Amino acid sequence: KSLGLDDVITVMFPDSLSGNCFFYGYSNATAMQVDFYSSSSALLASKTIDCTYDSGSSVFTQLDNVRWLTVTASCPATEDLYIGGIAFGKGLIFPDPIASFIKVPKSLSDKDTSSYGQTAVQVIKPLITLSLDFPPTDKITYESIYQQFNLVDIGHIWIDVTENYHVINRPLYCTSDGISGTNRDGDYYSFKLKITEAR
Repeated sequence: KSLGLDDVITVMFPDSLSGNCFFYGYSNATAMQVDFYSSSSALLASKTIDCTYDSGSSVFTQLDNVRWLTVTASCPATEDLYIGGIAFGKGLIFPDPIASFIKVPKSLSDKDTSSYGQTAVQVIKPLITLSLDFPPTDKITYESIYQQFNLVDIGHIWIDVTENYHVINRPLYCTSDGISGTNRDGDYYSFKLKITEAR
């Protein structure tokens, strides 16, 4: 959270990185630019990020030897700038999920009811969950996904389910239950993935 309507955030990495995507989440920013620098402080690229929604993403040609970056952001004159989280790294392209998925809320609220029916509720905003079914995909694609989940298991990831349409499903900082529901039909593999918003 900034102390004003605009700010510049500098992120230094312990080693040089490669990446082809940038995510941000839980933000009131309406304008954002990310500048990527090499270990010799040469400007590698500048990316303007679409801030139409409170979470967003940008995918671009892979940048190598990124040692640090700056995020220049601003927001409307109604409250100070805040950005809940950002990420830069290598994105993994999944096959398109079966289109029947929907968002389902996971309640975090607490409800206590007495024997006479008096009820007290502490309301907490629910977490977003998505259950994704993936149609049969070739074994090379599946193996790539499998190897990446070996690295993070059920840990934190960023996901953009509908990367070209954010009206309903925004990019999401989340955890998963890992790959499940696997099935093999010859050289093709189908699987499921349940993700839950993380804050």
